[in-house]
Formats: sequence, C-alpha cells, structure tokens
Amino acid sequence: VDSILIDEARTPLIISGPAEDSSEMYKRVNKIIPHLIRQEKEDSETFQGEGHFSVDEKSRQVNLTERG
Repeated sequence: VDSILIDEARTPLIISGPAEDSSEMYKRVNKIIPHLIRQEKEDSETFQGEGHFSVDEKSRQVNLTERG
C-alpha cells in the first residue's frame, strides 16, 4: 500500500512498504469453500440448522453459523 503526503514541500513525500503476501491463505480457504453448505433462509436469523453459512443478500454479507 502506497501513500503520498503533500504539504508545502516542493517534492511530495512517498511512503511505501511491502504488501503482505496472503496468497497462501487464499489458496487454503479456496479449497475449503466448495465443501460448505448454505443455510436455509428461514433458519438464517437463528443460525441453527444444517448449514455452515447464511447469506444476507440485502446487505451483501455472509455469516458463519455455529456449525461453520
């Protein structure tokens, strides 16, 4: 992530650092996701039932259940 600070200086100060390499974490999570089961809509409020996660399409959020 790079940031640029501009004030009254003639040359902007550029502050940058190495980005975190989280590609290995994404690879591991990508293997798990296909095995998860979506929670039925009527049970998504209570987070009970057979599913691992519920999807709130209105707020575009995914929540893990107790099982997930």
